[in-house]
Formats: sequence, structure tokens, C-alpha cells
Amino acid sequence: MRATVTSSLPRGLSDPEIDEIAAELGFPFPEDARTLWTWHDGDGGAVGKGIVPFMLFPDLRTALRLTREWQSATAPMPGEDYDAPYIRQPRWLLILAHQLPVVMDCSALEGERAPTAVYTSFSGISESTPISLARRVEGWTWALDHGYWSITDQGEWTVDIGRFPRECEPELREAIG
Repeated sequence: MRATVTSSLPRGLSDPEIDEIAAELGFPFPEDARTLWTWHDGDGGAVGKGIVPFMLFPDLRTALRLTREWQSATAPMPGEDYDAPYIRQPRWLLILAHQLPVVMDCSALEGERAPTAVYTSFSGISESTPISLARRVEGWTWALDHGYWSITDQGEWTVDIGRFPRECEPELREAIG
């Protein structure tokens, strides 16, 4: 099943390609993000056929563009500051796009895991359990291996709600939604 998901994805970027693109960020590019985009540079824009159901894994250039657009749209209004929970923080990088995007906190120190979380426009990431990208991928793998997520014969994602792990650790629940 996992091979079906990844067989049609674009090739990953080289380190020099990532360095060139990531220089636009203006802050250090986390190793976890580098690992993600060296694996594959997005899912080719195929919502419903990407690495997780119903989300877009953008190529790195698109991720940076979406991050800038999103930052602009959720910037503090006059009189607000970055403490408001719905304000997109300057070092968050969008890694999966959807109504509730998954973001990576790029303020982690070198050598630390960069946490990821789900962002909502009303509470920011305050209602999300921050987890590493590695733990998020473990959850995605669990969802595939246990039939919670699967691919139809037409190559589309499907979710079997009856297989959702009702009693599980919060990180697994966070990873698979």
C-alpha cells in the first residue's frame, strides 16, 4: 500500500536545491523539513492522491509561497501582537495544505526535532498536540497498515472511520486526525 502512495510522487530535491530555495525563508531550514523534501518534492498537486488523505503536500517553492501568503493573511492587526493564538508565527512553515494545514515550527535549535502541529484560524495551534515529523509519519504508516486509510482501485484515498483508534496515545490521534 505504501508503495502505491509514493510511486507517483516527484523526485526529491538535492541539498543544493533545498539550500537555494530555503534561503528565501530568512531563518534556518530544519533538518526534518530537509528530510521531507529530499524524500519527495511535493505530491505533484494531486489532492486526494498525495501522501496523506485530502491534503496537499506542496513542492518546496509552493510551500514557501503558501507560507508567505498565509503569514500575510494571519498577521497581527493593529494593536495585536504575536501572542494571539490564531496569529501565524514568523517561523512556521506550511508542510501540508488544507483547511487545517499542518505546520512545522522552524524555531527549533539546530539538532532538535522541529515540532509539527495542525493550525486552525480560531485557535492557532493551541488545540493541537505538537509532535515531530517522524512521529507524524509513524501515525500515517499506522493508518495505512491498519486499514484506516487506503487507496481505491481508482487511486483515490478513502478513510474507514470504523478503524479509527478510539483509545490511543494523543500523538497517534494527532498524526492521523
